[in-house]
Amino acid sequence: MMGILYTGKSVTSREKNQSKRVVEELAAPFKNSNGNITTDNILTMMPLAKHLLSWRLTLVETLKENKSREKGASKTRAELSIVFDFHENVTICSDVAKKSKAVILLSTMHHDKTIEVPKQKPEILHFYNKTVWHRCYEQNAWNLYDL
Repeated sequence: MMGILYTGKSVTSREKNQSKRVVEELAAPFKNSNGNITTDNILTMMPLAKHLLSWRLTLVETLKENKSREKGASKTRAELSIVFDFHENVTICSDVAKKSKAVILLSTMHHDKTIEVPKQKPEILHFYNKTVWHRCYEQNAWNLYDL
């Protein structure tokens, strides 16, 4: 397990692109490893996804609905609908599983419209849920030892 020591906010200036810097710093030891990074919507940035590809690292992450091209998808699309968008080496998938509830994912690892059976969910979402659980589990384990 790796981490970055956080010593508090800087009193001199506000840092720009902090999430990009943090992800790059944590990912640097894995450069050229053909690995994958899974993040939630706090760290979402298309330029970061493309930059990590240049390091031979793939990225799977959730997107906030209001920050994607799928704005309002949950309000206008039918329940149980899935839409894929492909651009260069990036796939964006929008899954409206419940009325007024869209899950939007970005992946530089997945490049097709694979749907997992029997749940009829996109493979990107299945992969995200499988890998994000480990992250949440590790976070909870660390919280047990938080002083």
